Amino acid sequence: MKYIFKQKCFAWGEDFVIRDERGHDVYFIDGRNIEEEAHLHFYDSTNFELLRIEEQLVSFKTSYVICRDRQKFACIRKSFPKPEPKIQFFVLDDMHAKGDLAAHEYSIFRNDECIATVSEKWFKDADSYAVEISDSEDNPVLLAIVAIIDLCLQDGKS
Repeated sequence: MKYIFKQKCFAWGEDFVIRDERGHDVYFIDGRNIEEEAHLHFYDSTNFELLRIEEQLVSFKTSYVICRDRQKFACIRKSFPKPEPKIQFFVLDDMHAKGDLAAHEYSIFRNDECIATVSEKWFKDADSYAVEISDSEDNPVLLAIVAIIDLCLQDGKS
C-alpha cells in the first residue's frame, strides 16, 4: 500500500496526516508535548485510536514505546553513532532502517527483507514524503515507525 505522509505545519506538537495514493485521509497522528515528553496518538479515519506512542528519556537516551490496546509491544531507541545515524528497533522481529534517514530516503527491513520504503524525492514540499508498505505488513505500526524516525531526526536529544 502506498501512502503520502505529511507533517502538519503550524500545529501544537507533532501532527501528521497520512493519505492513501488517491489523496484520501486514512490516518492522523496527533502529537502532544507533556512535560518535555512526547505522546503521539495514532487514529484511523473514524477517529479511533489504533496506537499510542510514548517518548521515554532513560539515562540520557531517548526511546519511543508503541502501545496497542494499552499494552506496550515495541520499543524504538534512537542511536546516532558516527558516521551514520541508526534507529534500533526492539520487539519488532529484528527490524532496522537503512538508507539516508535525514533525507527521508530509506527502507525498513525485517531480517534481510525490505518491508517498507520511504522516499521524499517526488515532493517539492519538504514536509511530505511517500511511504510504500508490503501488503502483508501491519501498516499502522510501520507508519508509526516512520513518524518516530522523523521525531528522532528532529529531536536534539541523544
